[in-house]
Amino acid sequence: MQKTWNADKQGPAVWIDGGNFAVFDSKQESETSELIVQAMADMRYAAVNLGPSELVNYSGPFERYLFPASLPYVSANVRFHDTGERPFPAYRVVEVPVGATSGLPPEPLRTKPPVTLRIAIIGVADNRNRRIAFGPGGRSLILTDPATEILEVLPKARQDADLVIVAAAGDQATADQILLRSPEIDAILVGTDHVVWKEPRSSGRTKVFISGDRGRELVRVAIDRAEKGYELAFENIHLGETTVPEDPDVARVVEAAVTRFNEESRELMKVAAASHPPPDIAPYIGALKCAECHVRQYEIWSASKHAHAFQTLVDAKRDYTKICTLCHVTGYGSDVGGGFVDPASTPQMTDVQCEACHGPAAEHIKDPKASYGAMETPRACRGCHDPQNSAAFDYTTYWAQIAH
Repeated sequence: MQKTWNADKQGPAVWIDGGNFAVFDSKQESETSELIVQAMADMRYAAVNLGPSELVNYSGPFERYLFPASLPYVSANVRFHDTGERPFPAYRVVEVPVGATSGLPPEPLRTKPPVTLRIAIIGVADNRNRRIAFGPGGRSLILTDPATEILEVLPKARQDADLVIVAAAGDQATADQILLRSPEIDAILVGTDHVVWKEPRSSGRTKVFISGDRGRELVRVAIDRAEKGYELAFENIHLGETTVPEDPDVARVVEAAVTRFNEESRELMKVAAASHPPPDIAPYIGALKCAECHVRQYEIWSASKHAHAFQTLVDAKRDYTKICTLCHVTGYGSDVGGGFVDPASTPQMTDVQCEACHGPAAEHIKDPKASYGAMETPRACRGCHDPQNSAAFDYTTYWAQIAH
């Protein structure tokens, strides 16, 4: 998107990240995080907020994968436990040269006289898990109260800048807490998984906007000179192939890395499956068992895309990619245990089978007359058919294809 941005027509652009962009649960996820960081460095991000997912591994993977890129990290409420010092600046001021032409939103950063617009970007993270990382020599990191920290730095940020924007890795409660104590902020941008507001909400001078934090949503904040101060207009842009074309160079790097990760996982899981007895899938039973009684429903399901959901991952070389399998299998990560573990050890639980929607059926076959299988639609469907992964989802249209 940066390459297609027309600064002459749209005004200069400032790129920031709200945090929670990195995961270090495995070698592959750490290397993926490294790719993300390098991409942000290449795009010359002006400020990068740090969320709990980056900071929880501060003393190991963070230093290995995130520090080398020398990104402009910000965080007002991360401190060393022993000294109380901040390891990162609380905010950064970005100076944007503003042209002489006039315009209205969504054309950003247009003013009449040539000036330099100063934007202070404060970073904070939700602090419900107060101690987040154990560093070398006892130098643990703690997350302090974000509203208190903003209250401390806001006067200086106001003095240094024309606009103050808070980038928060949290949720609406985080924004509400900040807003209650610091009404002099111009905008609060919050990244929250699976939550995307269509319009900003205003409180006094402050506008609040919440968008997804899965790397597939971009919030465009268009800034224009108003009679008093500046006017902000918000637009959420879903980063899909129909809205923002992929950069060919980046796409090649990402494709090669993710395909390599997938094949590494395949080999490891096949070896593990061969050396261990098959895991118990109970309390799941599998679609073939359901078919013994529900013949017609099974036939409808067999002809549906749900019955071939896992093959789409095989074709895309993502069948051993953890983040992709969740919505293409049955019972993965279930609270009651059992179900899908991996393709090598539980191949009978691939695809979106009956129990993926209706729940584990072991108790149902013991007592078929007992209540079972009710689901709240379309809410239950949207767990997988969300805007990020299934933008074209329409419940009425989709249900007609699998009605049973």
